[in-house]
Amino acid sequence: MLNIFCSNRCCLPSMCILCNKAQEIAAHLILHCPFALSLWNWLQSSINSSIDFFSILNIFDTCNRSWSPQTKLTISAAFINTINVIWFSINNFKFNNVKPNLVAAKNMIVASVNLSGNLTSAVTSPAIRDFVVLKAFRIETHLPNAPKIVEVLWHPPIHNWIKCNTDGAFQGNLAYCLCWNL
Repeated sequence: MLNIFCSNRCCLPSMCILCNKAQEIAAHLILHCPFALSLWNWLQSSINSSIDFFSILNIFDTCNRSWSPQTKLTISAAFINTINVIWFSINNFKFNNVKPNLVAAKNMIVASVNLSGNLTSAVTSPAIRDFVVLKAFRIETHLPNAPKIVEVLWHPPIHNWIKCNTDGAFQGNLAYCLCWNL
């Protein structure tokens, strides 16, 4: 039985429409409802990292870990899209009487995150933990460009000179000459 709370001509159900076990407040709907919790647990296993489900801010603190830019964007997109899919599923059930489907919800999240991760110009690192996250959402890795390699040819010094090759780094006074005439 659904209890209705009415105030100022606005009537709101007081119980979660999905589980009928808790008060319908944002924290329950987005974080603690069994449907939402199963999505967060799936996401936690997909990124292979623990997530604190106490609040939305704690969830987004997961992004502050040492992820590469592309992986950080992917995880942020996953969190945002998970919240969106939870909200969509609640409204779809409330207004269209379509019961939430966990597999369909996961597929919606993966599809949305896939777009974000593949369309970014952010790069990833060659770390396996970044690779695992990106592959969980079927995202191509954007590795940084290889360092530029410049060919350097060594030429012997002219007669009666000593040649000193350096890498360009120096310490001290530039007035010292690196070449001597014999």
